[in-house]
Amino acid sequence: MSIAVIQPSRAIRIIANGIEIPYPGNNFTPVINPLTNTSSGSTVTNATVNFISLGVKVGDIVYDYSTITAPPSAIVTGVSANTLSLSASIFTFPNMFFAVYQSSGNNGVLQTPTLYVGGFGGVVVETEGGELAFFGSINTGSFLPVKIRRVLTSGAGGTTTATNLIAVF
Repeated sequence: MSIAVIQPSRAIRIIANGIEIPYPGNNFTPVINPLTNTSSGSTVTNATVNFISLGVKVGDIVYDYSTITAPPSAIVTGVSANTLSLSASIFTFPNMFFAVYQSSGNNGVLQTPTLYVGGFGGVVVETEGGELAFFGSINTGSFLPVKIRRVLTSGAGGTTTATNLIAVF
């Protein structure tokens, strides 16, 4: 009998929203200081950062790190020197901590993680190969033995109910 050995070197908290899970090593920016941000719903402006010079492109991924739970994320839909437009309203207050990650579609490294489940429940995933799969009744503290691209709220006959999801690379 073989035993899977999981020895991750990187991790990122995620939520079930269908957005590609970014590789933590593909971030353009460290978590940006909220004192220089003006965020409102689906836009963020920072007068001290030039997003174009950093190489941020449409399709990249923004994580809002202002919450203590899994961070909301959105896809960049527009880029100007100091402003990003996003696919969803992830900022509930101005002056939020956030980071921008390069998507694999923008020449970022595609690293497909395994998933750690911190709270009991089911999980709907898109696998590295593109298939949708529902894993039900996953115990707290378990790892899914499959490489995943994204976690969805529902599909493949199930709904994601597990909590405290962490992608490990």
